[in-house]
Amino acid sequence: DTGSANTAHSGAWSLKCFGSTTWDGEGAYQVISNGVSANQQWVLSGYGMNPSSDPLTNEAPLGGTQPFGDLILEFFNSTNSNANATLSTEVHVPATTPYDTWLSISTTGTAPAGTILIKVYAMELGFGAASVGSVFFDDINLVNLNAPIITNLYHETIIGGNQICWFTSTNANYQPQSS
Repeated sequence: DTGSANTAHSGAWSLKCFGSTTWDGEGAYQVISNGVSANQQWVLSGYGMNPSSDPLTNEAPLGGTQPFGDLILEFFNSTNSNANATLSTEVHVPATTPYDTWLSISTTGTAPAGTILIKVYAMELGFGAASVGSVFFDDINLVNLNAPIITNLYHETIIGGNQICWFTSTNANYQPQSS
């Protein structure tokens, strides 16, 4: 999208998903394989919006809230199969969302045994030719809650030199840096 005042939560651009008349969905996805393993807890979050210029509508007689915007967090094993479909997780931007209002959405999932990669999807899902509209997504973020904290990798190379001091407060953390 060109990024008007209505179609970006922050910055100048957002993702517009539209056009699905099947459960296959229309949108975007990304594969994450670096640092992914079983038992890690992941949080997928972002913002979704139902635009008044092309709102999600449900004319199809299937019931429910079709179409809808969907953020999906899915875990895969070494055979590129869904590691455990029951532990895949998603969050919706329903057609009932007020127009032109950014909705904060978030879903959390724990990688099951065998997980080696994650797929994150942002899409519009509908069913039937009368199910129309679009959804915008912005500021999509995936966080590994079990990521290791990396400390000074060059500790071994630090030798005696200048001493630095500063006033401290109880229970505060400090991280000296230099360049």
